[in-house]
Amino acid sequence: MSRSAAELWKEAQAVALLNKSMQRVWIQSLNDEERALLAQAFGDFLDNMTREFDKIREALAPAVSAVHGELMELSTGWLATLQDASSPVLRDIESIVAGVQPMPCPGRDDVAAWVSADLEQMVDDPELAEAIDADLDDRVQVGFHRYGTRLQTFNGRDFLVGAYQEAIDLAMYTRGAILEQDSPGPDGAESQDELWDLYHLAWQAIVCARKMLRDRAEQVPPEGVQDGE
Repeated sequence: MSRSAAELWKEAQAVALLNKSMQRVWIQSLNDEERALLAQAFGDFLDNMTREFDKIREALAPAVSAVHGELMELSTGWLATLQDASSPVLRDIESIVAGVQPMPCPGRDDVAAWVSADLEQMVDDPELAEAIDADLDDRVQVGFHRYGTRLQTFNGRDFLVGAYQEAIDLAMYTRGAILEQDSPGPDGAESQDELWDLYHLAWQAIVCARKMLRDRAEQVPPEGVQDGE
């Protein structure tokens, strides 16, 4: 059962005081509904904080200016100090919320249909392809029951961010499987077994996706082209 937005917000404030590893563990424990609620709670908090600071300034202005102009500077400085003191925690809470994607909405192209159509070219073994196709259909059904819609393009979510996060999950799960088998490290005698190969592929996907995200963030419009044009 998902926790309420208020419960998640209270937990996020506590988790923000912990180290990054503990924050990551907590984030991974959230389901998609909880992540969406947390993102909304964070946005509401920022809006409320801005409104409250504006109210305080408006309330203090007449009384303080009547006493002395220096007190106005003092009150403004106090508000700025309060904001500065809260900034580190707010940034950590924002980092917790960052990467949290909205619940998917109905989009356009059915992604699973395209993946299924690619099976014949990607998999040479007909029996294996049939098994994968069945597994693909099972995952589609799980997604439909969880989100109420199939995975579609233009559904309000960032597919590259999702791919990057799933690649990290693949590395985590594969490394866990290796540890459970007590396999040696990457330079060990059995480093070329299939699990290690899969682990290396996961890291290739992680690095590739992260570079793409970095490059996308650094892209700037061509000279002379303005936003909205």
